[in-house]
Amino acid sequence: MLKDSGDYYAVLYNSCENVHIETNHLKVKLITPVFTFNYPDTIRYCNGSSAILNTNGSSAYQYKWYKNDLPTGDTSSSLSILQPGKYKVEVSACPSSWVSSKEVEVEMVTIPVPQITADKAIYCAEDTAALSINIPTDIGYTINWYRNGNLLSGKRNLTTIKDTTGGSFTVIVNSNVSDCSQTSSPLQLAFIPSPVFTFNYPSELQYCSGTPVTLNATGNAGYDYRWYTNGVLNGDTSLALSVRQTGKYKIEESACPGSWVSSKEVQVNLVQLPVPVIKPDKPAYCVGDNATFTIAVPQNPSYTINWYRDSVLLTTNTNLSSLTTNISGNYTVLVVNNTVNTDGTTCSQTSAVQSLSFNPIPKVSIQKIIKSTICDGQTVFLLANYNGGSVKWSTGETTDQISVTTSGNYTATVTSPYGCQADTSIAVTFLPNPVFRVNDTSICTYKKQVISLTAPAGFSQYIWNGTPGGQTYQITQPQTVNLMVTDANGCQATQQIKVADQCPNIFIPNTFTPNGDGINDTWVIEGLDNDPTVLVRIFTRYGTMIFESKGYGTPWNGEYNGKKLPVGTYYYIISAKSGKQTFSGWVAIILLKPKI
Repeated sequence: MLKDSGDYYAVLYNSCENVHIETNHLKVKLITPVFTFNYPDTIRYCNGSSAILNTNGSSAYQYKWYKNDLPTGDTSSSLSILQPGKYKVEVSACPSSWVSSKEVEVEMVTIPVPQITADKAIYCAEDTAALSINIPTDIGYTINWYRNGNLLSGKRNLTTIKDTTGGSFTVIVNSNVSDCSQTSSPLQLAFIPSPVFTFNYPSELQYCSGTPVTLNATGNAGYDYRWYTNGVLNGDTSLALSVRQTGKYKIEESACPGSWVSSKEVQVNLVQLPVPVIKPDKPAYCVGDNATFTIAVPQNPSYTINWYRDSVLLTTNTNLSSLTTNISGNYTVLVVNNTVNTDGTTCSQTSAVQSLSFNPIPKVSIQKIIKSTICDGQTVFLLANYNGGSVKWSTGETTDQISVTTSGNYTATVTSPYGCQADTSIAVTFLPNPVFRVNDTSICTYKKQVISLTAPAGFSQYIWNGTPGGQTYQITQPQTVNLMVTDANGCQATQQIKVADQCPNIFIPNTFTPNGDGINDTWVIEGLDNDPTVLVRIFTRYGTMIFESKGYGTPWNGEYNGKKLPVGTYYYIISAKSGKQTFSGWVAIILLKPKI
């Protein structure tokens, strides 16, 4: 295909024969359109603006526009561009012959629209405002900050800046490859000034506890206020604070939400002196006592303790917590603080008046009340005589009269209504009772024994079984004898002496001789004469009962119905001691010639 006019021919060359042949010449004249399309290879436009590509060829030419090698359908000599891409135009001056322009890269430069936002709605004087924009940094553009139209050169390409100066802030974003730019809406930045107030107090204040103390601040009524006690908010929000306790106080004021300006801290000391209470060591005092008064107030360099008697200062007792005295009067204690208060006063505490008097000692005596000689086992009454108050004996008893039964010293202590005491003692001695011993003994009645009981000599009186007698006492049968003796002092002692029944076993002889000679003429059975329950029966060898006696006071004489029985053997049955003993056996009657 030919693109240029000219003289065209061909030369044929034969390399073997070294012969070349030139053809005929053909002169060609091409008809091409003449137009200009003078654009750089790349054209940049601001996004949203209207861009037009133009050719300056003949209006008789035909035109075809291409975008990214695709026909756009536009056939005019100019093209309106709204989108980026590669554009070119073909121009035809001859049917089916088109001449293309160069291809031009069209870029639509997009610059983001900056919008400024603040981190707070309201700024206080001491705040630092943080202003931010909604776009990131990019190599394609430059971010410029302005305050009141003046470029802030140190803030270039920052998306967030901090500033403490109010004004009208704007941001302009400039394209680095074009003249495109975007400008933000202005943001007005203002700082609320700090509050102005006064709080004129010295660093330390002193008042007495209980004194009304008010701390005042002067300032705008529209400010907000808050008070601190010892560094902690106390909840008070007024201009004046009533102080009720020792501590460090300050006030903060705010003209702007979240921003507080503090006053200096003032130490307020409310002097709390101890209240002296005089305590006596006893409820009452007696003549001769020393009274000791104490107060529960320790020594302290911050105050002075002064003792007074009848309003007169006792200088020797200054700063003492106790006082000992034997002088009557009205006593008081004054505790005075050693420093003067801010208002010129001095704190002090005064005790109640403690009156002191010394009461007389009571009088007491003891009277011994007795009826006769005082012997062991008897009772002595002791009577305390005194002139008022109460009595307490060494025995622990608290009645006026007590009874005692043992020897010893007895003390009566009398306490007056004022607590004064006096005591007296008396010795009580009990004479010993007689001491003696008569041994128990025994007696056998059927032997007709007579027993003599003998008491020790030397007593002034002997009473045997209630009857006065001598040193000895005779008995003939078992019994219990009561003996009471009286000595020379009139003291008595008694003893029971037991005389037991102590007879041997019953003796039953097996023979007797009723011959009238007065010897062994009756059948005498020893041990039965004092037993009224004995039953004696005698039988013949054939079982005929020939003698029966209830009790055996009269022994059998060997007769039956008044007649002497013949010599022989007879049989007996004896029941003694209420039938508890039974004896049986034989007895022989022997007739011996009487002795001449």
